[in-house]
Amino acid sequence: MDPMTELFYDESNTILQELRKGMVTCKGMPVYGQDIVQSVFRCVHTLKASSTMMMFENLSQLSKSLEQMLFCFRGEGKEIAETQRFDDILVSYVDFFERETDQLTLGKTPEERADDLAEKIKAYTEELTGSMEEDEIEAYRQHYSTQPKRQIYYIAGDTEGDGAETSSEPEKGKKEDAIQMAAEPDKEDGIRAEKKEEDDGSHASQKVPACESGTAGSASDDKAPCAAKEQENSMATFGKGSDNSPKRYVISENKREMLFRGIRNLQRMVNSLEYSVTEEGTGEITLEQLEKLRDIERDLVQVKKYLTKADFVPVAKKMEIVVEEMSMKLGKRVRLLVKGEHTPIDFEMREKISNALIHIIRNAMDHGIEDMDERERMGKAPVGLIKLKFAIENGALRISVKDDGRGIDTNAILRKAEEQGMLEKPASEYTRDEAYALMLKSGVTTTEIPNDYSGRGVGMDVIAHTVEELGGKLKITSQFDEGTTITMKF
Repeated sequence: MDPMTELFYDESNTILQELRKGMVTCKGMPVYGQDIVQSVFRCVHTLKASSTMMMFENLSQLSKSLEQMLFCFRGEGKEIAETQRFDDILVSYVDFFERETDQLTLGKTPEERADDLAEKIKAYTEELTGSMEEDEIEAYRQHYSTQPKRQIYYIAGDTEGDGAETSSEPEKGKKEDAIQMAAEPDKEDGIRAEKKEEDDGSHASQKVPACESGTAGSASDDKAPCAAKEQENSMATFGKGSDNSPKRYVISENKREMLFRGIRNLQRMVNSLEYSVTEEGTGEITLEQLEKLRDIERDLVQVKKYLTKADFVPVAKKMEIVVEEMSMKLGKRVRLLVKGEHTPIDFEMREKISNALIHIIRNAMDHGIEDMDERERMGKAPVGLIKLKFAIENGALRISVKDDGRGIDTNAILRKAEEQGMLEKPASEYTRDEAYALMLKSGVTTTEIPNDYSGRGVGMDVIAHTVEELGGKLKITSQFDEGTTITMKF
């Protein structure tokens, strides 16, 4: 798999495992409250966005349908009463998504359809919308317009080829809206969005050139950001390195895929068995056997963490696609400067951080960066700037996203929070940090009319949830008309 496809596969698997474990936790509950609804919505929302970017239309459309169904349950006081019906749909969705993404490990493209499941989701959604009040129906329509939307896609390269660029023609029916990305492992490090700095302002779909000389097109401070890594095509090198330890571990790409596949299948089996075991400990397997399987799972996970060495290069490329897409859609010119993308990171941790970063970048593009006319009136450069930086500082991972946009309007946040009954004291008594904390809650958005990127009150909720889950700290600083910086420390 090429780096972007691998990142999609790993991120999806992590989210699907989160959903399965959640089903085990919720088993036997008479109703599902907002905590469960919001958690599932976050997962499905992320899967939808990622599969859309990767051009996996079957996964994207099914995820979109399920997200629309879940939207009907969002809101204070709402509950899921038909838990068994809901569970059946969610289990079928997870099973289908897993089966289809497994095709990637075999070098195939997910293309099977789930028409029966789609019909079940559609029927359930129609029942839910049929019982809504008029204002709820209107909100639903605003959130999910049926108008066609332009979308930029990632097209995976032929990693088994001779190093030439991939074909410029995507799958039939998606040619007009696709962006071609060079995906050879030895070239990916140099692709940067600021290649457009001296352009004429056009954001039309195009091929993104790979860096050849090691200097052009890179926003990194590295002296040779485009240098090929030793053995990167055939194997990954892991361990502490020769400076700290004489030990050096090398694992072939094939064995690495086998290791991850085994871990994934074991995790699925454990979750499935735990779900079927009764309180009395009966079922297809005993609790003692289940514990042994869990011991094996823990050992394998530790092995995976020890042998896995990842960096943020594919994550940076993913953010470039997001910026490219939104620049065209919103009519803005924006440069993305990336620094420190070779910073080492735990494999699973990277997946979760990637999901949060998408929402941070989208917020910067949609809410932060002004359009060119407004920036000109304000005396700013016509091209907006977003800086994404990865670094290890004092032994901790620090990731920051800084934009030079309009900043955060705390008054708008407080107004929205007040409309939703979330204020615990008069708005005038809230500090900036307290207003930012309200912004992190699910459902709070300053977007009046939802669009492709915001207005559902999901993004900041995902960011806060990710940072909390990873035991990190989130800091937001903003200056009106000067920009916003969001920093995550782990």
